[in-house]
Formats: sequence, structure tokens, C-alpha cells
Amino acid sequence: MRKSMLIQMFFAACFIFAASAMAQNLSATKENSSPPENLIKNGSFEEGKDPGQFSTEGVGSKNIAHWNITMGTVDYIGSYFPCHSGKRCIDMDGTPGPGKIQQTFKTTPGTKYLVTFALDANRQGPPDVKRLKVSAAGQSKAFSFDGNKYKKWKLFTWEFTAKLDRTTLAFTSLSVKGNDYGALLDDVSVTLGEKTK
Repeated sequence: MRKSMLIQMFFAACFIFAASAMAQNLSATKENSSPPENLIKNGSFEEGKDPGQFSTEGVGSKNIAHWNITMGTVDYIGSYFPCHSGKRCIDMDGTPGPGKIQQTFKTTPGTKYLVTFALDANRQGPPDVKRLKVSAAGQSKAFSFDGNKYKKWKLFTWEFTAKLDRTTLAFTSLSVKGNDYGALLDDVSVTLGEKTK
């Protein structure tokens, strides 16, 4: 009888030890799992010359760190509007617009990448529906933000497959020429997806 109890106690101790070790491993995995690396630099536009309330930036401007303006103008927003994250964001229609911004980064050909970004609207003028195009590696998609339907920032995602070892991600306003009130852009990220077969 005593031997049977000892065996039961031994197996119970083993079970408790194994369960404890498993819990510690799960905890360590959670602590060590970090979010995927953002391949975009200054995706929330916090780095750069202080725009004050806002500053209008055109082609060739170096005031928004790591980003190039390649068409028209954009407004670099400081305190003028509440941004999605931090204190700065971009109105894709400058004063006046529309504009285009882009950034080039390293990629692996044949690999999918996930683009995530936040949109809102400059509601101080028309149109009610703000539109912009996202493009990379010869692929593109148009996105719309209805300023009447959504009253605050909304996250969007898009996926592309890299063709070269360097890829340019671009955001282009689809507003009419001379418009001042565009889509607001913030929190841009590009993360690694899966390799295509």
C-alpha cells in the first residue's frame, strides 16, 4: 500500500514539474515574441523639421525624414489636426494639392509584404470621400475614406509581392488639381509576409 502511494506521489510530482516547465516556456515565448519589423523608416512621420500647426512641403523637400515628395505638395501636420499616433501626420493634399510621397526599402524578390496604414479626412472642405492610391513593385490599389461615414482614423491593409531587391512604396492623392482638403495619412508600416511559390 505504501509503495503504491509513493508511486502515485512520484507521478504527481512529475506532472506538477512538467506543467510548471510548460507554463514557464509559454511565458518566455510570449515575452520574447516581438512585433514584426517595420521596414519603413519614420512611418508615423514624427521625425523631421517641426511643422508647427502645419507646413506645406513640395517636391525636393527634406523636412519629412526618410520620405520624398515626388509630385505636387502635401501638408506636414503638427498641431493642426489630431493624428492617429504621436503628434504628426500628412494631409495628402497640400496647399494646394494633390501630392505624392514615397520611400524605398530593401526587399526580397518573390516575397509578399503587408502594408498597413491609417487614414482620416481633412473635413474642412470637399470632397467628402477622400481617395488615394498605394503602389509598390508595379502593383497598386485605390483606397477611399468617407469623412461622413467614419468620424475618426481607420486602419487599412494592402499586400504586394516584391520583384527586386529594392522596392518603392508610394502614396498618391487622387484628388482633383488644386484641392486643399485631402486624406490624412499616418502610421505606415511594411512587414514581411510569405515567399511565393
